[in-house]
Amino acid sequence: MLPSFGFKARATVWCACFLFVSLLFGCARSEPPRVLSPWSEQMAAMEQAIQKIDNNFVLYSGTISPVRSKQGTPDEPIELRATFTFVNPKSSQTNDKGEPRYPTRFVKYIDHRLSTTLRVDDEFQTGQAPDPKAREASRLIRLSPQDVLRLTLAEGQRYLKEPVNHGNIMINLVPPLELPSDVKAPAVWKVQYGGNGNITIWVDAETGAILKRETQDK
Repeated sequence: MLPSFGFKARATVWCACFLFVSLLFGCARSEPPRVLSPWSEQMAAMEQAIQKIDNNFVLYSGTISPVRSKQGTPDEPIELRATFTFVNPKSSQTNDKGEPRYPTRFVKYIDHRLSTTLRVDDEFQTGQAPDPKAREASRLIRLSPQDVLRLTLAEGQRYLKEPVNHGNIMINLVPPLELPSDVKAPAVWKVQYGGNGNITIWVDAETGAILKRETQDK
């Protein structure tokens, strides 16, 4: 005896629901968990990506800030979005005045999703040649931006009077030539917390020592 139309309809709906749920959970499983990569992995991934283009590029500077744009939950990791500047010390062009221009690339990623977010932007030219000390300085970095955040977070948030987010904190890897004269270290992170007042903290990127503090009240 052939099944009734109603039975066929219910079976079709059930199968469709099953497929939808399977696809939904399959997609959820395909998203890798957020895992913080240590600095050694971050640096290795950047170098591998940039050396596919040219192995002369030198890490020059970096700008890092939280991904989240508002207050997170207490147990939520603070993911950081990083943009690092690599400059080739070999000039490839000159400007209208005959001054050398240097190939430059941005390497970007999120530190908790390194393998799926890292990318290298298109090349542009800059008039700023990398400091001869920049390559050596980059080899001395032991602390990641997350390490710097952990070291300074409690102090910084006292000035912020709110949790960190994309708009109220910035971490920079400072080029050696741009370091203040009283900051004595070859590789330095600078973290600035801004809010009702602001505090800037300079951290030795190799040892984690606090090198200098500057505060400003609004």
